[in-house]
Amino acid sequence: MQETLGLGNGSGSDRTADTAKISTEAQTDFIGVEEAWDPSGAGSLLLRQLREEVRRIGQRLDDEIASRQGAELKCQRQGHTFDGLEELVNGLQKRLNGLNNNSF
Repeated sequence: MQETLGLGNGSGSDRTADTAKISTEAQTDFIGVEEAWDPSGAGSLLLRQLREEVRRIGQRLDDEIASRQGAELKCQRQGHTFDGLEELVNGLQKRLNGLNNNSF
């Protein structure tokens, strides 16, 4: 589970880099889809709404990453080990599940 959340090795900066790469790839793919639509068609409104929803989800994920990294730093300053992070990991997982359930 720690590896899934980027806690396995270090501060999770590798996970953050992967997230940025995925985000860039998703945006590139999204632009390609947009170019295929007729801008005056009904699909254009749906596409704009979808783009906004993707942006909001990306922002929530960025906020969660920042929150997790802040919690990691706080635990490191207080001298906690990964055993002390188990509660934080469980709490983060619940928050992520809530985001996934509320995203659409």
